Formats: sequence, structure tokens, C-alpha cells
Amino acid sequence: MARRVREVAAAALVTPCMPAVAALAMLSVAMAARVRGVVLNIDGSAWRMFPNQFFGVEAVSGGKKTMVRRMMGGAMLTAYAKDLRDRWLSKITIDEHERTIAAGKLKKLRDAEIAGKPVDQSQYNALRERLAVKQICLPEIMLSGGSPEQYVRRLKQSGYSALVPDEGKQALEKFIGGHDGAGEKCSALLSAHTVEFFANDTITGDQRGDSTLPFSVICGGAYLPMQPSVLTPATSHEAQLLAAIQTRGLLARMLVARPRQLAVPERKALREVVARGEIGRDAECDYNDLMHSLLYDGEHGDHPLAPSQPRYM
Repeated sequence: MARRVREVAAAALVTPCMPAVAALAMLSVAMAARVRGVVLNIDGSAWRMFPNQFFGVEAVSGGKKTMVRRMMGGAMLTAYAKDLRDRWLSKITIDEHERTIAAGKLKKLRDAEIAGKPVDQSQYNALRERLAVKQICLPEIMLSGGSPEQYVRRLKQSGYSALVPDEGKQALEKFIGGHDGAGEKCSALLSAHTVEFFANDTITGDQRGDSTLPFSVICGGAYLPMQPSVLTPATSHEAQLLAAIQTRGLLARMLVARPRQLAVPERKALREVVARGEIGRDAECDYNDLMHSLLYDGEHGDHPLAPSQPRYM
């Protein structure tokens, strides 16, 4: 992995800390909520937790944030997300079709009951039981954005998902100030990090149908590319955003890379090293094999991202 970090740093002309944090983030996303491991608290006690960590990377526009993310596994995660969609589409279609038919039949029975006509109670109960079964929803390993309400609903549908927007500042602003200016909604992110039950009435918005969503506990990670002004504010608005992030403890849950920009002589020297073949792409296949193994061989149990019985390490 260290060799791959050096290769990507040389290809993108960035310091190694950017691809290193991107690697940790992409590997964390690839493990989803399939496994739990033990970490030690500051007092030495054991704490069993999911690897759903929050990561951030700070760089100016054109600083190769997107390129580095794709080379460190982002491209494979995108392909895996498409494969999941293809594999689950037929299951979702069948479930939706059966629900539509059951809802139609139940409506007819209710209309007949209201009209005073005899109703087959066993059929009535069977239809209600069918509609009460948890929905089959698309497992989405990554989300590019959305409102806090949409974020919570997608996590309840998917079991796990990582917030991977193009611009981390805009994503954070929706949770800090509310997408509609209706107030701070950071609890959704905090609950996703600690893997907690999140009540429907905790957040406004989409609530209809929540009772049949597959998951009540939400679990999510994040990889947030940010402009330097987020952590080094230049305006009063940016200072307020940073203060809110600190107050709510988001920074305490986030590993942030703040790579410096390489000077022109450093970039020139790095290009010469690459041209001489001293740094190639020798580790690319091994790193991609690791990502592929985590994504596909890591699937187990009753759900591809969040099985009811996660493995333990």
C-alpha cells in the first residue's frame, strides 16, 4: 500500500499524505458495515466498532483531489456501485410489483368492508402482513450529496453508505445550517458515525413509508474534499461554519489531510524521477486486487453492505 501511495503521489504531483488518506477512506468504504473490529480507548478498555470513518482532504481547486480519489479506489467503488444496482434491480422490481398488487387488493377489501360487504379476513390479514414486510431497497455504497432528510432515508434503505461529494463544504453546510435554513441537522452525521438508531421524528421531511424500510440503525462514512478556506476561514460565514463543525464534534470524528502544494522545482524533480522509471505503477495491480477482494469477497450473510451478523476482528 505504501508503494501505491508513492506511485499515485508521483503521478498526481502531490505530497503522499493526500493519497494515503484517500487509501484509508476508500478501504473503509469498501468494508462498509460488514465487519467490526476492536480498538482501544484512551483508558485501555476495548471498544468494538465499524470501520465507517470520516475523512477529509484539503486542497485548492485543481489540486488533484478527484484524480487521487479515483486512483486510490474511487473508480473501483463506482464500478462496484453499478454492479450492485444491476444485481439488485430484478429483486427490487419484483418486490415493488408485489407491493403494488397487494396494496390494490387491500384497497378493494377495505372498500368492500366500508360498503358493508363480507370480507375474507384471512386474505385481509395476509395482505397486511405482506405490506408490513421490510422493503427490498437498493444498496448504495456511496452518495454524492442530498439533503439531510434524503441522507437519513438512503441510509435506512441501504444499511450503509458513504458521503462522497464533489465539494465537501457544500455538503457540510446542508447539515450545519439545514438545506433550507431551518437549523442545524448535524445529528444525522453523528448518528451515522456512531451507528445508532435514528428516529423518524428526529428530522423533518420524508417520513411516509419509513416503517418498512430495511434498517432503523444508520451507518455511514464520509470522504469530504474541501477548499482550504473551510479550515482556515477567510470570511465570517466560513468562520461560523468552522465553529459549528468544531462545536458539534465533527472534526473529532474526522481524519483530515492538509497537504502542501509542491514547489515548481519539486514538481520538476518528481517528473524526472517518473521519466527515469524510478517510480512506476508496480503496486497498482496488488492494490486493485485488495480493493476487489474487500468489495466482492467481503460480501457475506443476508446483505451485501450491512449483514445482520457482521464478522468480527
